[in-house]
Amino acid sequence: MVAEMTGDELVVESVTDPSLITDRPGVYVFGNHLGGNAGNIIRDVNFVMQDKPMSGAADSAHAVIAGWLDVTFNDRPSEGIKVVAKCFAKRTPEERFERAIREVTIMEELAGRHELSLEPIALAIAPKGLPMDGQIILFSRQEDELLTFDNQPWGRGPSNQRNADSGRTVAAAIGRFNAKYGLRHGDAKAKNCAEKYGKNPGMIDYETTVRFDKSDPFESSLTAEIDFGLMVDSLSKKGFLPLTSIDAYGRRNAVPRPIYRATCQMLQELAFAYLTEWESVSVGVQEAVTAQVSIIIDNFIESQIG
Repeated sequence: MVAEMTGDELVVESVTDPSLITDRPGVYVFGNHLGGNAGNIIRDVNFVMQDKPMSGAADSAHAVIAGWLDVTFNDRPSEGIKVVAKCFAKRTPEERFERAIREVTIMEELAGRHELSLEPIALAIAPKGLPMDGQIILFSRQEDELLTFDNQPWGRGPSNQRNADSGRTVAAAIGRFNAKYGLRHGDAKAKNCAEKYGKNPGMIDYETTVRFDKSDPFESSLTAEIDFGLMVDSLSKKGFLPLTSIDAYGRRNAVPRPIYRATCQMLQELAFAYLTEWESVSVGVQEAVTAQVSIIIDNFIESQIG
């Protein structure tokens, strides 16, 4: 790893299982994603930053840097892999490590289930102390076809057909993530939902994700409160769910009646798309999740027009 990033050269190790990675400084390369026998013949890696910023790509909203990871092998020419580099810099080094391993583990799990996910290429753990003080950098393969729903024209409101379709897609993707895999995302906003040709739309960015017992009504209700609630809030902030408007004097006014009705209808459609993904769980869990979703919608409407 270049000294400019880590403050020192780091030992390069090849791994196939995230659970085997320790918090010891080093560059852990997922050789199983590089083809052939790459897992045993990686000699060095070097990151080259991309000159221009990403635009509209999957990680453009996630404070990441695009570039190339040059991988040097013992028995074949070096390979330049297009990657995005995500830095875990906040919190303590222990918490950074936990979040990074969690993200990689879920990436691998979803990929193994043929679900939409990013592909981890390497994890770099810097030494404690200056200049990077134990920061962790996750390099994932850059997917040119993978786009988030962050850049949709949400401000056109729910009457726009493209928006309406996207809203239902986001709600269903979050419901699938929760109900099928027992995963609570923790940051279930439109920017963290993505789509790619040939794959079901799904969630990305798993550092806040935790597992929960989807057979437990309370745990499932709490998951809906957090993830469905965050989704509604994020779409509202993007102008997708208008119930009121602010005039030039800063006063809140009711939107025209047709827009109000369209927003209320869309809230119900978001709820239906999300709840449909929970149909395979027990009746008790379905009832708990449905009740929580209804509370979220009622509270949202009241907060907007109250």
